[in-house]
Amino acid sequence: MKVSVIIPTYNRAHTLRRAINSVQAQTEKNIEILVVDDRSTDDTEQIVKQSGENIRYITNKHAHCPAGARNQGAEEASGEYLAFLDSDDEWAPRHLEDSLYFLDKHCLNASYALWHRLRGSLWEGYPQEWLDIFVNDLGLKVDDGAILLGSRIAEYVISKPFWCFHTDTLVAKRDAVLKCGAFDERFFSAEDLEFSFRLLLGNQACLIKDYHASYYEGDDNIVALRKEDPEKTRIHNANMVMAFKQIEKEMESSSSIVDKVKCRDQIAKKIAKYEILR
Repeated sequence: MKVSVIIPTYNRAHTLRRAINSVQAQTEKNIEILVVDDRSTDDTEQIVKQSGENIRYITNKHAHCPAGARNQGAEEASGEYLAFLDSDDEWAPRHLEDSLYFLDKHCLNASYALWHRLRGSLWEGYPQEWLDIFVNDLGLKVDDGAILLGSRIAEYVISKPFWCFHTDTLVAKRDAVLKCGAFDERFFSAEDLEFSFRLLLGNQACLIKDYHASYYEGDDNIVALRKEDPEKTRIHNANMVMAFKQIEKEMESSSSIVDKVKCRDQIAKKIAKYEILR
């Protein structure tokens, strides 16, 4: 099996079929789909079992959170590569094929791509000028539509107010993910931020400049719930503080981070921001 696609879900029967359909419509066909159910109470299991071949329904036995569900899927995956998609989002048809192309062409361990966000009734893209700035700042090579991120990207995303790495677009070698370590199940949110930092810290990766995923701010995702529920906002901000404190520990122990003084200063500012918000 070439690619194992992991879809964590919880009570998303109303959006899950859209996500599954977008995976089954991929031009890369050598895949398996693992839907990891975080103990839903809706029709999730039935939808998965009616969705055809090469799809498995798995119950999450880890912590009740997105990190736990992703870890369960990674443990049970058989593919050479792992890819992740949230159950309320969807992929463009060439996402896996193009990601595998760049991974193979440049001998990389991980690949990300751009994504659209549906906010209200408007689709938002990624500001091109932001990409141009960080490419110029780091002197990065852009080849055939992919930015080769190099060894300084982890330090850059700490020292600048910059982030463009969505788990929905991640395709990575399974061995690299397992070596990097599991998603941190202490976090209910921000686990993807902390995980991606670890992954970028130790692996060569690229960012594809095409839009590969559609991210929906639905009524039941973490972003939407924060807007409606002050307690969920508090929990999210507390998770962001935890994530940046963990990133600081990883930064301090890494020999590849050059300017640790600047990184400490920027992390302290981020932590102070979320400390105030929570």
